[in-house]
Order: sequence, then C-alpha cells, then structure tokens
Amino acid sequence: MKHLYLIFISLFLINSQNNNDNFSIDEGKLIWQKVYETELNQDELLNEIKASGNFQEIESFGDKISANITRRELKFVEVGESNSTIPIYIASNDITGFILFEFKDNKYRVTIKNIKLVKQYKDALSDEGELTNIEDFALKNKDAELKKSFLKKPSKVIDFTFSKLTKIEKSSKDNDW
Repeated sequence: MKHLYLIFISLFLINSQNNNDNFSIDEGKLIWQKVYETELNQDELLNEIKASGNFQEIESFGDKISANITRRELKFVEVGESNSTIPIYIASNDITGFILFEFKDNKYRVTIKNIKLVKQYKDALSDEGELTNIEDFALKNKDAELKKSFLKKPSKVIDFTFSKLTKIEKSSKDNDW
C-alpha cells in the first residue's frame, strides 16, 4: 500500500510539472505551441488565415506560413475570470506576437514567439500601446523556468486566447447575398 501511495504521488507531481498550457521556454524566450488536426489542405489553410483578419504580413514558403498577430484582446471573461480575479497585466493589456503555421499530413502545428503585451490605456506608469515582453511576467531564474504565478490564471487566459485564434476551420461562406 505504501508503494502504491508513492507511485500515485510521483505521477501527480510529474503531471503537475508538465501542465504548462502549451507553453515552453526556448533559449530564454517563452513560446506557445499546439498541433491541430485539419481537413483543410495548405492552400485552404492559407486562404482562411488571410480571410480571418487576425494576421498581418502573411507569408507562405514551402510547408510553412508566417505572420504577425494583430493586436488581440485577452479573453479572460470567456475563461470565467474578471478584472478582480486576474493579475493587472492581463486585465490592462492586449497581446500580439509572431506566428508560424507548419502544415503536414492533415494537421498543422502553430508556434507563437516574440509574445508582447500591448498596454490598452495610458496610466501613471505607461502609455497606451506600450509593448512589454511576456517573459517579464512569465519567467524566473534568469529565463530558465516558468513562474508559478504565471501558471495559475495568466497562462490559462493566454492559452485560451491563442487556441481560439489558431483553431482554423473552413468557413461556411454563403455566396448568395
């Protein structure tokens, strides 16, 4: 029984350490990465990305599509949070970054790098539109580890926002208008 208890605790600790909401650290920078199954081919995926209006400076090369994310509101209310239950840096900022779509065998992988928070309004400490690296809030120990405070609500809000942005499906266009 004692061994079973130790195995259970070990599995719990391993799972809790790996629950990073699709975030990882690469050379001291925070990245978000997720893989999606799709019925779209690469050209259809590119067309949907262009038609979404969510991306700028879209470029296609080989089996990859790169772009910059247009300034996006963080969807904390849709996660069930409010201004008073999340850190101020989530409530008072939008988000942007560089995005790479990689297409392969009816699936695509999304990687978001160079993630920046964009101040929504001017206050005593910053101006509207001011950019801040997400690493300032997410990483500790000289960029080697995710902060526990980030892994609570902020990572879940950002993960939800990025997941909603990057789940690309064929739009049902009605050309009979």
